[in-house]
Amino acid sequence: MFGTALSQLRYGMSILLNRRIRPQDLERIARDLVATLGEFGAPGADSALLPGQAAGIDPEVRRTVTRRSLRATARTAARHTAYYRRLLGDLGLDPDALDPDDGTWARVPVTPKQALRGLPGAFVSTAARPALMALTTGTSGTPTAVWYSRAELDTTLALSTISAVLGMGLRPHHTLAYAGCSRATLPLLNAEESTTRVGASFVQFGTLEPALALDRLAAPLGLPGKAPQITHLSTAASYLAALVHRAERDGWRPADFGLESIGVGGEVLSRPLRERAEAVFGARVTTSYLMTETLPSGGTPCAQGHLHHTTEFGHLEVLDPRTWEPTPPGGTGVVVHTPYVPYRECTLLLRYATGDLVRLPAAAPDCELAHLPATSEILGRWSGPLSAAVTTRDLLDLVEAEPEVPLPARYALTERPDGGAELHLLVRALPARALRARLEERIAAAGLPLTGLVLYDDRTALPPTAPLRADLREHSFETAPSPPGAGTVGAAGSGARDGDGAGVSVAGAGAALGVRAPAAAGGAPTATGTVPAQAGAGLAPVGTVPASAGTGAPSAGIVSASAGTAALPVRNVPTPAGAGLASAGTAPASAGVVPAPAGTAAPPVRTVSTPAGTGPTSAGTAPDPAGTVPASAGTGTPSAGAVSASAGTAPTPAATGPASAETVASSAGTAAAVSVDDEGSRS
Repeated sequence: MFGTALSQLRYGMSILLNRRIRPQDLERIARDLVATLGEFGAPGADSALLPGQAAGIDPEVRRTVTRRSLRATARTAARHTAYYRRLLGDLGLDPDALDPDDGTWARVPVTPKQALRGLPGAFVSTAARPALMALTTGTSGTPTAVWYSRAELDTTLALSTISAVLGMGLRPHHTLAYAGCSRATLPLLNAEESTTRVGASFVQFGTLEPALALDRLAAPLGLPGKAPQITHLSTAASYLAALVHRAERDGWRPADFGLESIGVGGEVLSRPLRERAEAVFGARVTTSYLMTETLPSGGTPCAQGHLHHTTEFGHLEVLDPRTWEPTPPGGTGVVVHTPYVPYRECTLLLRYATGDLVRLPAAAPDCELAHLPATSEILGRWSGPLSAAVTTRDLLDLVEAEPEVPLPARYALTERPDGGAELHLLVRALPARALRARLEERIAAAGLPLTGLVLYDDRTALPPTAPLRADLREHSFETAPSPPGAGTVGAAGSGARDGDGAGVSVAGAGAALGVRAPAAAGGAPTATGTVPAQAGAGLAPVGTVPASAGTGAPSAGIVSASAGTAALPVRNVPTPAGAGLASAGTAPASAGVVPAPAGTAAPPVRTVSTPAGTGPTSAGTAPDPAGTVPASAGTGTPSAGAVSASAGTAPTPAATGPASAETVASSAGTAAAVSVDDEGSRS
């Protein structure tokens, strides 16, 4: 008790005097909070007074602390960073005379994101000891590099542990899965450390193919002292959308999972997506606002839908991105943030323009967090006047409520020559007249300044837009065909018209653990590890793919597109009408084809019949019209230029013909058209 009180006292004095924080004081507070949980099962009534918990503070005290913190941060930046030493020196600004109340603070120029991206070392304090370079995901452009010292990391981890207990409700019997990009070093480190310090278990998913992630979420853990299944999921909004899309399509139900809470960050979370995710997974979905550049500052939503920003760790401003003047009540502006010393000591930022759009309340809030500065939830990212007139949140609320729009929603917003705004949207199938009528009606009801709506059923035809975090797809050996007798849970490729866009057959991660394979739409659950046949289709012997009349061999010349690259054009090799495909690992008897060596074992393949008139698609290519099931990767004839499943064989087609436009698709993360940048908030 005495040691905890002393740690809290030292921490409070550091804040009031802007002295360096002792990470061990925060770690002691976090440890004692975890010990309280172990003894009493719940945090004490005074937990709201702990660091980062948005406790109320006298307004005059807050103004004094804000003024002192801004001056200390500006003084440190001017002394120890090349960027601010020159900037403040050229302007003749005295850090010790800056005051947000008299207008002198506003004389400090706003720091653009491009400056930090261009020369991150110019913002690193010469008095610091850099230990870790944290990179943003780069969905809004070149990744931003932010350096952290060991002391900053220790402080952040202790604060994250407190937040995990009080904000996320993590307890020792819980298990949290992190389904974010594995290259997002700082969020991954925070998630793992804070979870395990609480005593809970941690599982790193990464951004796997959604069908595989669903299998893992549903798989029984069998761990002593833990809940039977994963209880908490942390992910980005677009990847959650991909999971929802796949779960709805494959017939997953809330009873299949043990999820209690889903935490979403990094992108705009729309109201329809939240509702659909809660319906599919049976778990509460929450969101928060954090940025790599401004950590540990952030925002917490209230019951009335405001986003309340902490004043303990930094200073918030909402400015007009064209004039950098303060945004009036009810207006839309950009979040400009100054993280305070002593929480930050390595990369120092003054008036950093985040690019995140928010709207200020027209009247003072009367919610439970009214004592903290309030904005709307993040609306999107500033890219020009059109991005503020029609925000990302406006568009996602419009389109993600429609089941005919694949998730994550793929769209683009363009300006017409007459100055109007036109929405380009990917849908499952055209003509989609009923969908168009509903969208146009809701556009008018919401008062969105859109003068055109263009629907597509081919993703490659969309105007080019920025990527999503869900496009940072990670590969796994579990997506390869399973050994004979193991069974697979079907994960047919989505291609151009599907939301998750993987196009591989997923080995049933839960098969050996007894996980139920989800039922097909309108059907009963299948046996573990089996793939249901389409209506009227019989299953062929294992290792073969039945061909329908007019079926074409898999496309030739396909090269898998890695992240950030464009898929190559596809050329199709026709197969004579009525001809069947050879079993996997061998090639049809065409001129120039090298047959598989005698005795070569073919890998197991999915035995789903291909509808008449369609061709089995290779991984990454577009599926045929809605209702058909394309062959998974590894079935049928291998594509030209690829190594055959048989050892060392490479089939070469005799003749090729041009493919239709809709047979070209991009793998996850390729440069094909994807959604407008939704990186509204980043963690």
